[in-house]
Amino acid sequence: MQAFSRLAFSFTLFVALVVEEKTQAGTITTQVVEDKGTVAIPNGHFEHVFKSHMSLTLGPEWGDLAGHFERNNNEQLVWVNTGPPIVLHFANVYPKEVDVPENPKPNQFKVDSFFDIFVELDPNNLQQPLKPLEPNMIIQPGPNTNMEGAFDTLIQGTVTPISDLSQLPTSNANDTNIVWDLSQFSSTTGNFFLIEYDVPNAFVLTGVPEPSTLLLAACGALGAAGYARRRRRLTRHKTPPVSSGSGKLS
Repeated sequence: MQAFSRLAFSFTLFVALVVEEKTQAGTITTQVVEDKGTVAIPNGHFEHVFKSHMSLTLGPEWGDLAGHFERNNNEQLVWVNTGPPIVLHFANVYPKEVDVPENPKPNQFKVDSFFDIFVELDPNNLQQPLKPLEPNMIIQPGPNTNMEGAFDTLIQGTVTPISDLSQLPTSNANDTNIVWDLSQFSSTTGNFFLIEYDVPNAFVLTGVPEPSTLLLAACGALGAAGYARRRRRLTRHKTPPVSSGSGKLS
C-alpha cells in the first residue's frame, strides 16, 4: 500500500510537471493595428510596397533578446482591382500576442509563422472601426508578395482569402499559440486576406544581429586592429634612406 502511494504521488507529480512545461511560453506582443497609409489603386493588376512602422515586445523569458523593438516595415503585395480606380486607406492587423514554446527558453533561431490581415480604414476618420476590403479587391498569392525583415531580409508571404475572422488561426504546427484582438472591427465577416510569413528567426523581427554575426564582426575588427598595429610597428622600425649629399651639376 505504501509503495502504491509513492507510485501514485510520483505519477501525479509527473503529470503536473508535464502540464506546467506545456504552459510555458516565450511571449511576443505586437502593435495590433499598423497604419499603411493611403494608396491610389488603378483598375486591373497592381503591385505596391506598403511602408509602415512596426512595434513589438519580447518578454523577459527571451533572455538577452528581451525588450521593446521598433523598426520600419516594408510589405509588397500584388493586387487585382476588378472595379474602377479607387483611393483607399489601409492597415495591417497583427496578432495581439504570440506565445512560442519555451523549453527551457524560447528558441531564438527557430523558424516561426508570423501573420497579418489587410484591412481598410476610413480615410476621413482614422478612429473609425476597421473594415473589410472592398468586394472587388483581391490580393494575389504571387511570388512578389513579401515582407522586408531586418537586415534587408525578404520573407516570402502566403496569401489566403478569409471571409470570417472567427476562422483565423490560433495555433500552428510548431505549437505556437496565437491571440487575436478583433474588438476594433466594424464587422468580422467580409473580404479579408490573411498573409502568413515564415520568419527564419527572432533576430529578423527585432533587428538585433545574431550572435554569430556579432562574433564575425568582432573577429573582423580584431583582425583589422592587429593589421594596423603591425603596419605601425613596421613603419616605426623602417631604416631611413642614406643621403647622397647635395652635389651640383657642373
